[in-house]
Amino acid sequence: MKPGLFVRLLLCVLLGIIVYFIAVPPNEYNVKLADKVTPRHSLDKSQKSAGLFTFIGMAADEVERRLGTPKRIDPSAYQYEWWVYEDDVSYLLVGVEEKEVVTLFVSGRNFPTAPFHLGAKRDNIEALSKMNDTLSLTNEYGHFQFTLSEEDMSAKPIVSYNDHFLQLYFDTETDQLSSLRVMTGEIALRQRPYAMTYRGELPQEEEIAQEEQRQIDTANATQIFEMTNVLRKRYDKLPFKWNEETAKVAKKHSIDMKTDNYFSHESPTAGDLGDRLATGDVPYKLAGENIASQYIDGPAAVEGWLNSPGHREALLHDNFTRLGVGVYFRYYTQNFVQTWADASAAE
Repeated sequence: MKPGLFVRLLLCVLLGIIVYFIAVPPNEYNVKLADKVTPRHSLDKSQKSAGLFTFIGMAADEVERRLGTPKRIDPSAYQYEWWVYEDDVSYLLVGVEEKEVVTLFVSGRNFPTAPFHLGAKRDNIEALSKMNDTLSLTNEYGHFQFTLSEEDMSAKPIVSYNDHFLQLYFDTETDQLSSLRVMTGEIALRQRPYAMTYRGELPQEEEIAQEEQRQIDTANATQIFEMTNVLRKRYDKLPFKWNEETAKVAKKHSIDMKTDNYFSHESPTAGDLGDRLATGDVPYKLAGENIASQYIDGPAAVEGWLNSPGHREALLHDNFTRLGVGVYFRYYTQNFVQTWADASAAE
């Protein structure tokens, strides 16, 4: 074979490989956070499973037999429903699709997650499973590889465990395991929380009807509120009370950011947080705001806020007493207030 022909053939093969492996951005691409401060249903411990990792693939009626009736059932953007279980210090979301568990999210202290104990130090977790910056999955659709950034490796590495994917959310300030997400490979492909390359066919995202999206947004807002209070309990803070008027202000800001394609505390049309609270007739002595975009769901956004100093301060602020949350697609807003009445009662 002539040298020139061989080189041309080699280039064609290489080009074929480059085209064959397609890179896609993570769903949590360009994740954004910003913060600003301006002057249940109880669980019976005897019902808890010996290990939550055994729940993946479990029939929904068996989950109910072990854990009891969920506080409520929320829709998600990924075809499964969240069964919500909580008490003062623990938060469990069980993802059920076609009457079978396909994913879990757990935060708090009361649920059995051995050997990956919530609250454990990173060194202890790393001793259990090697954490790499790539993770591969092969199924009938093709071959997929997730690639984690340095920030991903620090805050939310992912490992393969018992034939499933385990996403580990760390509190980077304390270096402790804060929350866990367990999922099947199919759910990981739907969510795509990391950059990914693939060879084959990428599963298509389901189109979500307008009313269903509204319900998903409401579910995300409620989950953010509940999980925020679990975090506050963890750090010995008083829980927030829900404030509906503040939530309406937060919702409008999330809608505004997506509709007008910006990400800021300062709305081009509605002004800053103080302006927006005044328009919403929300009286306050102290107010603050956390915003985020592009996280796959509400719990992921809360973990992101926890690992950012300014947002963490708002989440755990001693003086804020009430919280309203508004979500619109992947735009998340928390508005915190201390009312004059609450401030007087605290004096």
